[in-house]
Amino acid sequence: MKTSFITLVLAAITAVTAHPVKRAGGVDDTTVLNFALTLEHLENAFYSQALAKYDEQQFQAAGFPSWVRRRFAQVGEHEAAHVAFLSSALGDKATKPCTYKFPHHDPKSFAALSQILEGVGKLAVIMAARSYD
Repeated sequence: MKTSFITLVLAAITAVTAHPVKRAGGVDDTTVLNFALTLEHLENAFYSQALAKYDEQQFQAAGFPSWVRRRFAQVGEHEAAHVAFLSSALGDKATKPCTYKFPHHDPKSFAALSQILEGVGKLAVIMAARSYD
């Protein structure tokens, strides 16, 4: 997913920096990139909040191997980088993050919700990419 996302973003940024293109229904490149940024803000907050809440011991007590929390931290770092990249590309047109509250109460519910959010994010990127057809 990350490779296809990055490809989409790079293509859109090239178009934005050249000149925004209006699509059917008034959707332009800036709108598409802000849609992606909104999703990245959500994912960034999700991982940041959970990783601040659950330490490695809690992940292990929940039955996860010792490396799992570190992998989630790595994903969280990627989400933060996506936010920084898109925010920089959009400049003063970048959407701001909201305040998010996620329904997880332990590492297992966090991991389950991460699968759902990543799936929704992937589908959203696919649907946004269709505006480029």
